[in-house]
Amino acid sequence: MSIGENIRRLREREGLSQTAFAGRLGVTKETVRRGKRPHLPPAHPSGQDDRRLRRLR
Repeated sequence: MSIGENIRRLREREGLSQTAFAGRLGVTKETVRRGKRPHLPPAHPSGQDDRRLRRLR
């Protein structure tokens, strides 16, 4: 299962919007969106938000 599939599965299981899901993780909505499309560059230059999303695998 890809990170994008995990994000969607977890978000839908909790009944959360991308914005609400991002808030729970402490990242931006943009980071959640980009996590579903891993070919895009990191949303934050440090990559900190992206590392948080990778923990969902």
